Amino acid sequence: MTGATRVAPREETEVLFRCICRYVSRHGTGPTYGEMSAMLNWSDDLVSSRLRTLEADGLISRIPGQGRTVRPVTQGECLICGSELLLDGSCPTCVGRCVVCGRVVRRAGQSRVRMARGWRHSECWRSNGRATT
Repeated sequence: MTGATRVAPREETEVLFRCICRYVSRHGTGPTYGEMSAMLNWSDDLVSSRLRTLEADGLISRIPGQGRTVRPVTQGECLICGSELLLDGSCPTCVGRCVVCGRVVRRAGQSRVRMARGWRHSECWRSNGRATT
């Protein structure tokens, strides 16, 4: 690890796994080694070592020699949008259904508001509870 305090290998592995999950949920594809190194300020060797650990633990899958194939192992399909669930059971695509209009509230590319009763699209929230379709 360059420029940062060294932490335990297991903690590094967990940090890398969360980084991969976030990247895949935002971009729909796996990050490159260079992107992972840059995001975490780690050396390529450290990223490679932690990826091998994640793969041995069954948390990720990848195709050696092909770029952007690092992906978290999934746990079935989301009942709301049909995307594959991540190992922790979260959906990389949506956060739930809008409590006002019932449409899927996506993680990216859509304004959303977390309310006490659940998620709403920003336009539904601005319309003061009246759905806009």
